[in-house]
Amino acid sequence: MIALYIIGGIILLLILILIIPVSADIRYKDELFVKVKYGSIGVFDSSKHNPENEKEKPSIKKENKKAKEKKENPITKIFNEKGKIEGIKFLARLIKSAISRIIWVIKKISFRKFFVKIVVSSDDAANTAIAYGAVCAAVYPIINILEQNTNLSVKEVGIYTDFEKISPEIETAVTLKTRLIYAVIAGISLLLEYLRIKKESDKNGRKQSE
Repeated sequence: MIALYIIGGIILLLILILIIPVSADIRYKDELFVKVKYGSIGVFDSSKHNPENEKEKPSIKKENKKAKEKKENPITKIFNEKGKIEGIKFLARLIKSAISRIIWVIKKISFRKFFVKIVVSSDDAANTAIAYGAVCAAVYPIINILEQNTNLSVKEVGIYTDFEKISPEIETAVTLKTRLIYAVIAGISLLLEYLRIKKESDKNGRKQSE
């Protein structure tokens, strides 16, 4: 009987842990910033410096800073490997595929803020026009899916062209809130889709190079 009480207590604890709300504030503009709260407790903030580093010797701090600069965030890594336009298309395909597989989970996520600004540009006007159409075709279907299946109401989405610049500019921000169990399911789905799509992309890249 005691064993049943213990097992029941553990199950109840796990249920409580999984139903507590988790919120995330995600921003990208050249760098990726992520802030996560579990309930009302901040559990992660990528913009904060480690207080322990302040006590380190200058030489150690300098080495740590160089190591940190070398370490790319996942979004920047994708853009560096594929270029910004192809990177946007890759991420859009990833997000759309993941959403389609877990649409019932997406309905459980509250979108408090959604902002996307993409300036399409290149060193050739014709390429810029083609890239603009490709980016619109990749991004706007995702916006439509979110509008139809979530409470996304406060949003600002803009895709523009700038024929005077030679490099695209990307700025985005989103604030999400859901229960931990849905966040875990969404995270796992996103990871699995990333691995699948990356494998396909790498395979196609090898075929084209042969």
